[in-house]
Amino acid sequence: MLIKRRYMYLDRDRFGNDRVYLWRKGQPKLRVRAAIGSAEFDEIYHEWMRGAAPKLARETRPHKPIEQSLRWLVVQYYGSVAFKALDPRTQHVTRLIVDKIMVEPIAPDSAFQFGNCPLDRFDAKAVRIIRDRRADRPDAANNRLRRVKQIFNWALEVGVEGVRSNPARDIKLFRPTRPGGFPEWTEQDIGSFEARHAIGTRARLAMALLLYTGVRRSDVIRLGKQHIQGGALVF
Repeated sequence: MLIKRRYMYLDRDRFGNDRVYLWRKGQPKLRVRAAIGSAEFDEIYHEWMRGAAPKLARETRPHKPIEQSLRWLVVQYYGSVAFKALDPRTQHVTRLIVDKIMVEPIAPDSAFQFGNCPLDRFDAKAVRIIRDRRADRPDAANNRLRRVKQIFNWALEVGVEGVRSNPARDIKLFRPTRPGGFPEWTEQDIGSFEARHAIGTRARLAMALLLYTGVRRSDVIRLGKQHIQGGALVF
């Protein structure tokens, strides 16, 4: 089901591609190219609601990846047979993790993004920085490292030009720590939950709402049939 937000509009271009816009009276339209429901989309939407549209409009302009850059490699991976063979959930999670890395600066005071880093300069030090930025959440840090390894392993296997080694090969995973609270669910945990609770059960509905809508726990309890309009969830 499409999750539709307030002030969000969809139209379709002549090629059959859906285009997403944010618009409210008195303001220019803002086209959003991030996937609906993704972390990037949620960030753009909430910033726009706070009046940051001009900045976000520049961030969402399309651009062709620089040849032989990390983003160029990622785009090829997304179009590969290996990526398309993954189940939809794994594809979605991989995109969330990798796309976030692509737009991160290589250093706190730098405007240069990891996605634009030339492949011949993307080394183990860069991978370690990517991992360590989530050091406070070891599972999230490890997921980042796994995705980078996965992409470069694929590139070596199929012989992508410019990829001669895997810079993530010798970078070690963090030891998972659980200092308190509830542990973060893995994809396997979610799969096990879905296998136990069929579609239509209250447990499955609760998990789907929390996982896919991005709504706060205090707000999700207010969602109901009254928010379904034209096959979309509007709130």
